[in-house]
Amino acid sequence: MTHDPLQRASSTPCCTTALSTRETVPVDEEGQIILESMAESTESSCPEEKSSPRYATFIVKHPYILLVLILVLVILSGSFSLIPQLGAKPLPDFKEPVKGFEARGTIISDRWRSQMNLFHDEHSGLVTRVPAQCGIKNPIGDQQIGDAPAICDERQTFNQGKLTVKLVFGTKNGQKNLLTAENLKSICRLEQKLIRKYYNFDDHCHKANGTQHCCPSWSVGYYIALLNGNPSCLSINETKVENARDLLKMCSKYYHNGTLKPECWDFRKNQKGLGRCNQVPDACTKFNAVYNILHYLADRHFLSDGSDSSLSLRYSLVLVPVKESEHFQVGVYKSHLKDGDLSDGNVVLSGYELSRLKFEIFNERMLADLYLAAIAMFIIMLILWLYTRSFLVTSLVGLIVVSSLVTAYFIYTVVLGMKFFPFLNVLTSVFLVGIAADDAFVYIDIWHQSMREHKAKRGRSQLNGDERDQELIRVTVDTMKHASLSMFVTSFTTSSAFFASLTSEITSIRLFGLYSGLSILCMFFLMVTWFPAAVIIEQTVFSRCGRCSAFSGKLQETVVKGTCRIRTVVDKFLAWHRAFFTDFLPRIVIKLRYFLVVFFFLLAAGGIVVSTVKPGLQLPSSQDFQMFHESHVLEKYPLKLKKNFHFETTKRSSFPINLIWGIKATDTGNQFDPYDMGGLNWDNDFDVASKEGQKWIVTFIRLLKKQPFFAKDQTLGKRCFLEEFFTYMNKNCTKDNRICCKDSTFPYNSTIFSQCMLRMQCKRIKENKFSSQSITDGAPLFDTKGLLRAISLKFDSNVAFTWSYDPADSFWKETESWALTEFNKAPSSTNGWFISELQFYDLQKSLSKGTFISMSISLAIAFGVMLLTTGNVYISVFAIVTIICALGVTVGSLVLMGWKLNILESITLSVSVGLSVDFALHYGVAYVLAVDKTDRKSRVSFSMAGMSSAITMAAFTTFVTGAIASQSNVLSYIQLGQFLMIIMSVSWVYATFFFQAMCSILGPENNSGQMTVSKLKAVYKRLRACLCCTYDDSDHYQIVRKEDGTEVKKTARVLYVK
Repeated sequence: MTHDPLQRASSTPCCTTALSTRETVPVDEEGQIILESMAESTESSCPEEKSSPRYATFIVKHPYILLVLILVLVILSGSFSLIPQLGAKPLPDFKEPVKGFEARGTIISDRWRSQMNLFHDEHSGLVTRVPAQCGIKNPIGDQQIGDAPAICDERQTFNQGKLTVKLVFGTKNGQKNLLTAENLKSICRLEQKLIRKYYNFDDHCHKANGTQHCCPSWSVGYYIALLNGNPSCLSINETKVENARDLLKMCSKYYHNGTLKPECWDFRKNQKGLGRCNQVPDACTKFNAVYNILHYLADRHFLSDGSDSSLSLRYSLVLVPVKESEHFQVGVYKSHLKDGDLSDGNVVLSGYELSRLKFEIFNERMLADLYLAAIAMFIIMLILWLYTRSFLVTSLVGLIVVSSLVTAYFIYTVVLGMKFFPFLNVLTSVFLVGIAADDAFVYIDIWHQSMREHKAKRGRSQLNGDERDQELIRVTVDTMKHASLSMFVTSFTTSSAFFASLTSEITSIRLFGLYSGLSILCMFFLMVTWFPAAVIIEQTVFSRCGRCSAFSGKLQETVVKGTCRIRTVVDKFLAWHRAFFTDFLPRIVIKLRYFLVVFFFLLAAGGIVVSTVKPGLQLPSSQDFQMFHESHVLEKYPLKLKKNFHFETTKRSSFPINLIWGIKATDTGNQFDPYDMGGLNWDNDFDVASKEGQKWIVTFIRLLKKQPFFAKDQTLGKRCFLEEFFTYMNKNCTKDNRICCKDSTFPYNSTIFSQCMLRMQCKRIKENKFSSQSITDGAPLFDTKGLLRAISLKFDSNVAFTWSYDPADSFWKETESWALTEFNKAPSSTNGWFISELQFYDLQKSLSKGTFISMSISLAIAFGVMLLTTGNVYISVFAIVTIICALGVTVGSLVLMGWKLNILESITLSVSVGLSVDFALHYGVAYVLAVDKTDRKSRVSFSMAGMSSAITMAAFTTFVTGAIASQSNVLSYIQLGQFLMIIMSVSWVYATFFFQAMCSILGPENNSGQMTVSKLKAVYKRLRACLCCTYDDSDHYQIVRKEDGTEVKKTARVLYVK
């Protein structure tokens, strides 16, 4: 009889039975074909099964030793990672929670970091725009990077003019105009009460040069008083306000057409700057009052068109000149702003922003709100205690979660040497709570099933000590065989989803994926060591509910008796619960299987449309990172009030075009540490002074000006320094200057070029053309020896600056494509690169690409794990379809809730595959293990009866975790909670109804689609047979060569030839 090896495979998903004999199968009289068939064997070929009795025996015989050994390991890990005396690093703080929210390793990131390193080295004096030969101190070293106005006078613009405290005032009682004397004085009084009367304000305020007097705050009332020669805004009256209103109305058109600028007034001479703003009336430039009111202090709708209808001042901003001190800002917030009286008359404080306050409060709340995770853990442990009836087992689950975090932190910081710990890593605890409960429910459920089976086999006979140990060993083996597989698959798929985040280009996402993945693997290790040992101890030592009557005395009458009553109620509930999931639910799924498949498929299609088409999962449109719920007072200014002021929305008119030569755009820092910026990588081939370099760069600038993205009217108001240099070289020669003049012809000798470039730069600096430049403006850069090492050029584009992705993407692609083409034509001495203000676009791009890659990797891993675990192609395909549909509904729901693809959203979507695969996987494994393999419906019933109860409890506990986490004010916890609730609900529904309905319609019967070791060997042998066979295409037979050299014709179904 011919045996088909494809039909003799074992159905066990984790391993197969041993291969036995090779059968010689006669085909005809001319020869034989050897098939390797499967035969049942009492000894498994699976190495896990051979080793599991020994491990189970050790657990049963020595559970305390295992508990103590693992406990020592956890304590040592915690000691070396948390105790400084043992070499541990300082515990992380989250004072800069947005640190690491940046792309790393991209083209834009490498160039931006190289540019920043160039500026940093300029500030530190390693390179300079002011060569030592000029004999002038470098003014750049005294400047700070920032976009801020002068608070006291122009000279303090850079060293103490940062806008650290912003107060926004509005009206109440229906009054909509703040531009009255009484309202403006109310604003001044409120600012005094809330900020200036704080006990150590004088220690933190900016002071006017040479005095101990704090600089005045900027407010509309202050400028009205200043224009009228009064020292205090409390001295203004309605007449002065009316005069100021007329002045603002007259001057507003000059502000809106761009001719009124902040440099119109010369503070050093206390008059209008000579040659500045000639088209603007002198009254409009005095003290820069009009510009500052319209640009900073009044809302953007005020005088937006210059008409009387726009004279209503809805919001007014006050800028307080104080140093950036976390201690001061937190103190003001907690003592005055948080619970104080925020109104005066008809004026109320509508919102505020203190530069470091939100970060500090976030740091506090991020750690303080961990109590929500503790509450979730307590509730889950309570449910688990009622379900398992074991206080020891329940307590150990909580200990396993904490120990997993500690052990993973040891591996993260000590073993892997990671220096940066982003705040996102704290969210790992929320994930672990749900996963630990899932594993515990599965293990306990399988343990109880195995115990019932063994008790049913032995009947009512009593066991002695050795027999009880042997039974426990067999039960442990059975439980570990199935539960450890389920736990491994759960842990592996979820950790793989986290580890897939390592492919992201964003530092915080990478590190979060690394730490979370390590935590889950550590938890799996503890769940297969600690947890089984605790179950054995509870089984053999501690009393169970059935032994309540063994207690005596008052203890029995109080605690034990009450506990037994509670457990009796719980038992009744569990009995109903078991009946529902083993009888009612399977019948519903099987009866409505066609409707369920169609309904949930259409629902998933709708979710995918919502996620991808309309409205679609949008990228973030603002670089402000939201940390709290939108109703939180610290989010009111950035989310609602900020957009009302010109200076917050018009910082840049267009994307700049920065061109740099002399350094290579490489990131030499540690890409897992956002604080490590690396250093400059000099381009040793750079030599712009060479003749070919001069000719190429002149041609390059000429071609650049012809490009469609180049702004024809450069707002810098001056040519780039290279154009100035060539004009400088065209001057008539003098007795003192016979080299850097017309007598030298272009292209210049390299020595002449370098020498004249140095002269021109010194001349520019001495003429004070350099002091007003920001450090991002183009210039030649010299080393400490006065050698030209790099040059940077800056031009304006005609593309308006925006945070939106599509315009920035178009600008980047067009400009980079042209620049790259031209730089590829450049000689090696002038090979440079282009960069612009595209860091946020780079983040958006990395989020979009990284999320898709991570989800794809997670899906591929999930499919591979499903295939290896169930061993069935059809079940694996059904599970992946279920996961994709569940993800479509989940993402669609999140989009409708207003989610955008930011950092946390990217993480949740990346790990959603790992979280949603578990339920379908458990059902799939149970379907394959069904005893009756001939009928789809009976296999579905078997799958649901065996797993639906544990799966439901696991989903419920994770849902509870999400519900509790969403009660926080920290947005990260809120969104994570929302995500867990949705993903658990959708995954459970789709696994229970959609997946099982598909299996009841199209599920494999018998061993259809089953991939076992024998089948894999069969495929291999078929491929090997092809190597020793030739084909006769005319009759579609194989020509088989026998050992004696003769050839016979055989059919193509050959494994190997003898």
